[in-house]
Amino acid sequence: MSAGAAVLIALLQSNVPAFGSHYAGKQFFDARQSEIAPSATAHCEGDERVSGQRAAAGPLRVVPFSPQEAKPYDFPHDVFHVLLSRNGRAHKVADVEASYGTCDVYAVDLDGDQEPEVVVESGLGRGTSAYVRMLEIFKRRPQGYERVFYALLSGYVPVNDGDPDAWERSYSFKKADGPASVVLHLRLGPRSSVWADADALDALHFPVREYCWRTTPGAYRLCHFEYTTVEK
Repeated sequence: MSAGAAVLIALLQSNVPAFGSHYAGKQFFDARQSEIAPSATAHCEGDERVSGQRAAAGPLRVVPFSPQEAKPYDFPHDVFHVLLSRNGRAHKVADVEASYGTCDVYAVDLDGDQEPEVVVESGLGRGTSAYVRMLEIFKRRPQGYERVFYALLSGYVPVNDGDPDAWERSYSFKKADGPASVVLHLRLGPRSSVWADADALDALHFPVREYCWRTTPGAYRLCHFEYTTVEK
């Protein structure tokens, strides 16, 4: 039996229902596995993990939309600006919609140029078995910040009865000759499934996926993976 298959079998035994805001509070960055540590961390201010403990001002901030900016949104407390200060001036990296006001944002220098990339981990969806976590990485360009990586970190697979089972991937950063790579590890899989969509099959068939930086086209691309079969 391959190592990937053994990991998958162990994961199949540990699934639990994914309940809304509680599930949104989970962290998917694997700091122990990562070979590069963030230089700064910020969280959405609606996050219950940090409410009442407003972080000191730093180079990386997550700022709520103003009431006027948030008017078009059904959940106005779920929208934020991600800002990174350079030379004493704040620059907007991205706007983030994060259900339950929960997100984790990191400044990480992945290519060693002393200009940190910005990693945004957030999620969308409300209710049981609806919330999906995602990972985005933004890199500074002459015209501003551009998204150079995107991946789903969680989702659901229908089972024979009851609520769908969740699948989850953690992520970490691995040192390389050039820019660091992004590694996804399947950490939770369904007990059994009737069928699965493309995202779930991708996560279950490839419990380890590594993405390396490619100067052309200027983005991360799959460079290594482990494959295992999935029984229905």
